[in-house]
Amino acid sequence: WGGWERGAPQASRAAYLLSKMTTLPMLVGSAVHTALAEELRRVRNNPTTESLSSARAANRAQSLVRSTFEGSEAKKWRVMSPKQAPPMEEHYYGDSGYAPDLERHVERAGEAVRALFRSPEFAGWTADPSQWLTIDDLVETKVGGEPMLFAIDFATKMPDGTALFLDWKTGRPKGEVGDQLLSYAFAARQKWGVDPATVRCSAVYLPGM
Repeated sequence: WGGWERGAPQASRAAYLLSKMTTLPMLVGSAVHTALAEELRRVRNNPTTESLSSARAANRAQSLVRSTFEGSEAKKWRVMSPKQAPPMEEHYYGDSGYAPDLERHVERAGEAVRALFRSPEFAGWTADPSQWLTIDDLVETKVGGEPMLFAIDFATKMPDGTALFLDWKTGRPKGEVGDQLLSYAFAARQKWGVDPATVRCSAVYLPGM
């Protein structure tokens, strides 16, 4: 803990660096999440002048994959915060035979965003920015008297009176996401006063991934 602070002990700094380490598939997922959050927030902050742009979000995701990979390859994490310049496992451990198909992963990130925007479900979910509850914002709630922090990728109130909580997924389906999504319903009452009985939670596995 505290490894991000200047003057932190070497062991803490090393632990923080390793906690930010990533791989290309993980980088693609992170870039897609970041690009979607930025695009949705742009509209939330300026609903009368901005509209969602698939091209802008896809280009942003692709740019993030490429720039983060190149920064790791240049070992920028040695002189910058690993939060801004995360190391990739292969670069950190010096795998001389590492020759990934970077452009294939760049395209995967863009296609995941574009495919989501093409879906009629996404258009329905994002139709009314005034009803959006959260966009990957850090939410604090309490479970058994203990604080719990998490971020919900996207949540909105729907015309039928339900509240929809969505979690973008860029990996393969996993059974344990059910518990994660159920925790969102619990938070809905505490944070937004939403009746848990009206909450619908869904993991959205993005096409192209």
